[in-house]
Amino acid sequence: MKEIVCPDCIASHKPITHASAWKWTAVHNAAKRDQEELRCKSAHPVKISFISGEYKETQPSYDFTPAIYETCTPVSKLLDGVVLVGLLDKMTGRIIRAGSGFVVDTSRGLIVTASHTLIDMDNHVPDGSPNPKFGQWYYGLEDAEVLIGVIPQAGDGESKTAVYRYLAKVVMADVRNVDTCVLWITKKLVTDLDIDDEIGNDHAFEDVRYKPQGYFEQEGLTKLQTTTACEYEERVRILGYNQGGEGLLKVGTHINRTADFSVGYVCKRFQCPIRESKDEENFRPREEIVVIRCPTKGGHSGGPCVNQVGKVIGILSRTDPTEAQRCYIAPTTEWGRLVHLAKKRVKFVRRLQN
Repeated sequence: MKEIVCPDCIASHKPITHASAWKWTAVHNAAKRDQEELRCKSAHPVKISFISGEYKETQPSYDFTPAIYETCTPVSKLLDGVVLVGLLDKMTGRIIRAGSGFVVDTSRGLIVTASHTLIDMDNHVPDGSPNPKFGQWYYGLEDAEVLIGVIPQAGDGESKTAVYRYLAKVVMADVRNVDTCVLWITKKLVTDLDIDDEIGNDHAFEDVRYKPQGYFEQEGLTKLQTTTACEYEERVRILGYNQGGEGLLKVGTHINRTADFSVGYVCKRFQCPIRESKDEENFRPREEIVVIRCPTKGGHSGGPCVNQVGKVIGILSRTDPTEAQRCYIAPTTEWGRLVHLAKKRVKFVRRLQN
């Protein structure tokens, strides 16, 4: 198999055995997609035309915007499909856990998010023994709701700040193999909530489980497209609602409702070892995508990881405990089956109602 060595690695006097290299097929495919550059594992940007030998005649351009962004779907066009997910303890009126997610199906009102935001997925308790509450939905809360925040429709340049508009419930999850669950929007608040503190029980809502097809599209929910394809060195973005405090507030004392994003590069796709026992009760992902140079924050969990054209390749599952800018993505190939089963379940429930 032909490989192309990164010229910047060579220029930096790295030993040839330590220099990054691309498979020729990856370079050729990137050139066919009109991608402008690749980045090696050391994050050196290299023009594809320089290493592929493929030249395309272009018209002179006096636009000083970097060409790599000309075919890139802007983040502002994608954030309308990203939602804020909060686990509300109705006894206290507080959101005790917050994460992100995205709309995967507007005809049924389905959302994909990270399971660990709403389900206890810790393998062990602090003393190191197995977690007896592993797999408990809503962390065992007797009276819980899942609040969904969406960005109101606004013009370009407007703040991408979410308001709480819907309530949802978990309809499908596989806590042993993939950090992903599917939510079904079941209720709509009569009045949007634009608050970050205690949420009372006196808010009116309507049941939207049996609304006719097309209801959520009319509501303005935006669906993000998914893909199972991803390439090494591919530039990706993780979208969501980070709860880091922005350096002003103590983490965990507030809920941030303004969406943002982080940029990184795909460096690996790996499968975990097969379980020693089929009865093993803990979380071990079957497959993950590794993204580097991507400074994610708490609250980004469950947020979509999108490629340059805005298609979702997976959702953020976790950050490396020893390397802050290395994170792990649950790929669409792992949770696409859950979405399919959720659609069938919702269809069955609706059919019973009718």
